[in-house]
Amino acid sequence: MKEIVCVLLICSVLFVTGCSGHDPNPIASYIPGDESKSCRLLKAEIAQIEAEVITKQNQKSTKDFWNTAEFIGGFFLIIPWFFMDVKGAEQAEAEALKIRANRLAMIAADKNCDLTGVKDMEPTPAK
Repeated sequence: MKEIVCVLLICSVLFVTGCSGHDPNPIASYIPGDESKSCRLLKAEIAQIEAEVITKQNQKSTKDFWNTAEFIGGFFLIIPWFFMDVKGAEQAEAEALKIRANRLAMIAADKNCDLTGVKDMEPTPAK
């Protein structure tokens, strides 16, 4: 009987873990009409993307803290394990935003736009 309970418990944890978190919803690196945007619009969109990347990175840091707390709490009471978000959506979305910003910067460079005040956004390798 104990073996059946253990197997059911393990299966339920694996099932719920597979469903935990939200799937990444990355932005497309190219949107039709990007080439027709003015320099001012390109610079504004790149600045907006930089702000979104910072927000995503802050969300990831907060989520990492709570995942760690829930993981440790799960050793004492299994319920916190069901609330862990382990899909890494924020990281994937931040990388997609960085790629989009680089794409827009390349379009701006082709148009000889002045992008002073906009930093270069290099995608970081996935961990």
